[in-house]
Amino acid sequence: MDTASLSLTLALGAAAGAGFADYLAAHAARRMRAVRVAALIQSLGLVVVAGSLAWGGPPALTSQDLVMAVLAGLSIAVGIAALYGALAIGPIGVNAPTSAVVGAALPVVAAIGLGEALAGLQFLGLALGLVGVALFAAGPVGRAAGGRLRGIDLAVLAGLGIGGFTIALHATDPAAGTWPLLVARTVAATGLWLATLRDPVGETRDTVDWPRLSLAALLDAAGMVAFLLALQSGHMAIVAVITALYPGFTVALAVLIDRERMQRAQLFGLAFAAAAVVLISWRG
Repeated sequence: MDTASLSLTLALGAAAGAGFADYLAAHAARRMRAVRVAALIQSLGLVVVAGSLAWGGPPALTSQDLVMAVLAGLSIAVGIAALYGALAIGPIGVNAPTSAVVGAALPVVAAIGLGEALAGLQFLGLALGLVGVALFAAGPVGRAAGGRLRGIDLAVLAGLGIGGFTIALHATDPAAGTWPLLVARTVAATGLWLATLRDPVGETRDTVDWPRLSLAALLDAAGMVAFLLALQSGHMAIVAVITALYPGFTVALAVLIDRERMQRAQLFGLAFAAAAVVLISWRG
């Protein structure tokens, strides 16, 4: 498998891991505070990220890598706390895609500004991918249709955090392996736990759903390892857009398990997303 195909495959794996993890986290956040859910998932996932270091050599972190990793950790701490909050109070089928399209658009703009060399069809694929993700958020779903904009401000903030995480992580040297991710998640977990100290626990929102949280942490961490490896072997713009398709996995579980209803626009979004993957992988 060539480098471009490997990067695309890893990005799709990252999307699946993030999408499934977000679904589990959203349900856990309905029984406890979103910031605590995020802190637990980041902390539990450190085991998986630490395990990934076994495939690399000794740390080769430069001072720039450390700075970028810390910035990535701070960005994702804000992003996931806002995302889980949005998913807990609003419709999954609207807030998850909204955060995704904002989180993908920011790195795409940065990548184009940095002059990433892409083929014409790949640029078209990026555009279709962003449209596809946006279409996921075009219509109300399920019983939450009346409150479709509830939590949308948090979803936008989540997207900004996710986009900042991508840009900062991409700025690290591939020679550092997955060490930047370990630093970033440690910073994120620390920041999130500190944030929990400022918000007293309510009696009705302090039930820890360990099975869901543990599985979410495993999937999220594995997805983030795949995400970093994809960034290291491919274009930031492509990896950001493909990974941003994660709401498709989140919404699929919401439809299958929670009986949320997908609208026609969201079905078109799936078609645009599929076309985007084909065009981005086309190098003829």
